[in-house]
Amino acid sequence: MFSPTQSRIFAPYFPCLTGIFLVLACITGGLDAGQSGNLTYSATETSVTITKCATAASGQVVIPEMLGGKPVTGIGAAAFSKCENMTGVTIPAGVLDIGNNAFEDCNGLVTIELPAGLTSLGERAFLRCRNLETTAVPGSVGEISDGVFLGCYGLVSVTLGNGIKSIGEAGFSSCGKLTAITLPAGVKTIGSIAFGNCVELATVSLPDSLVNIGYAAFADCASLQSITLPAGLTGLGTAAFSQTGLTSVAIPGGVNVIPEKAFFNCDALSGVTIGDGVKKIEPDAFGLSDAIVSINLPASINKVTRGSFHYCMGLTSISVAPGNATYSGVDGILFDKKKSTLILCPAAKTSADLLPATLKNIEELSFERCVSLASVTFPNGLKSIAPRAFERCAGLTELTIPASVTSLTAGSFAFCSGLEDITVTPGGTAYSSVEGVVYNKDQTTTVLCPAMKPGKVKLPASVTKVDTISFRSCTELTAVDLPKGLKSIGIKAFVGCASLKKVTIPVGVNRIDNQAFKGCGNLRAAYFEGNAPRMGYGVFFETAPDYTTYFLSGKKGFTTPIWKGQACRKLGAAVSTTGRVLEMLIGR
Repeated sequence: MFSPTQSRIFAPYFPCLTGIFLVLACITGGLDAGQSGNLTYSATETSVTITKCATAASGQVVIPEMLGGKPVTGIGAAAFSKCENMTGVTIPAGVLDIGNNAFEDCNGLVTIELPAGLTSLGERAFLRCRNLETTAVPGSVGEISDGVFLGCYGLVSVTLGNGIKSIGEAGFSSCGKLTAITLPAGVKTIGSIAFGNCVELATVSLPDSLVNIGYAAFADCASLQSITLPAGLTGLGTAAFSQTGLTSVAIPGGVNVIPEKAFFNCDALSGVTIGDGVKKIEPDAFGLSDAIVSINLPASINKVTRGSFHYCMGLTSISVAPGNATYSGVDGILFDKKKSTLILCPAAKTSADLLPATLKNIEELSFERCVSLASVTFPNGLKSIAPRAFERCAGLTELTIPASVTSLTAGSFAFCSGLEDITVTPGGTAYSSVEGVVYNKDQTTTVLCPAMKPGKVKLPASVTKVDTISFRSCTELTAVDLPKGLKSIGIKAFVGCASLKKVTIPVGVNRIDNQAFKGCGNLRAAYFEGNAPRMGYGVFFETAPDYTTYFLSGKKGFTTPIWKGQACRKLGAAVSTTGRVLEMLIGR
């Protein structure tokens, strides 16, 4: 078998190899294989395990109690897999173990009776048995393994015996016709996606012993309208009840954290009780649950974010229990304990006119999508309105900013599509306003133009910089008069000004940044009075189809007939630079 050279190399290992072969012989020598009708089996000295059933088997298949004079005690992994014509199987009382995937894809199987003494039910044992309607699992198995009944769409009824301690991952996931389940006393954990997508599951009874509900355990159970969470529950997984039909829920205080998307997009959820002991509500925990009207935060809560109730468009009030060391509530709005920082205004709030005199800061996104908000009264002493603080508050039409404000950006009122006028109270050190548009104190830089400012805006002669996004999405702006002393136009300064038809760039402008006029769909012409400034990319992208750049003969930096990817035309040196030049050129 070996060459002389190989023999010399392996000779020292022969005793070890011989020992290994002897051990393997002992292990395999005790197993016998046999056949009984459609069943193939293996046997030890004391017992038999069914290892395979011919896929041609049909009707009721009976597993004998004895084969070859030995009791049948096991059904091996995938033993009956894809026996699609089998409608039933008789399992003898002596079977203790059913292996992984044992009955996978047995689509003809309607019912099965598991022996009372069964001690092990393998993972995915009945995977995708789509027509299985009823079964009972004895408590002696100890657990529902992962994916045991996954995809058993026709499963209507299942009884779980006392002694079961846990429901494994995806144990009953996508059992589309399962309407009710009672978990026996002693069950402590429900695994991830255990009942996920059980769309007709309407009744769930949880035992007092339950301590943990896993990730998405009941996600997409659209028919589940009510559930009682036991007082001893301490763990709740991400998305545990997302997109369910729950109308109310009481979360026990032992649950320290209400996790991300725990009750996300629960359209009918109107009643929420948060037990004292809960400490944190993570982002999107109740997101898109539009039926929630009010929330009371217990004294134990120490972490809430704007995203905790993201897009809860029916929420009108947030209150805080006395004794909370982190938060306070005023007029249904959430503040820090000292009432110096505004954290969250409910999305359905219609006014915010009772803000406390102690208020100094309004946080980012704190009023986001408060679409019904029609009025806000800022207290004197307010210092900061964060970027995006009032994003998409479509109901706001006018605002007065106190002189005390020292931090404000163009994005603070982003996409407030009804806002026409912003007035800054005189006497401040940071900002001023002219005809409803906000500037810095010295009026050298634009800060913010309201989105619905109509008609023409004439910037003060002192303005040298049109700042980034300061005129973003001013859709009713038809004309802007830029002063002679202007030096630069910032990134996206006029982006989305859909009604702007023409613009004259003064001679002193030396820089126009990226996408400054992008999306001005009716902008047909820009007239440059001086040499070409330094241009960012896409300055005039997505303007009118016939958009043209015009410049005077003798001015440098332009090219014809194309400049910066768009049409460009040189005018004669004698052409007037008065305000009617562009009107004559574009015919209006």
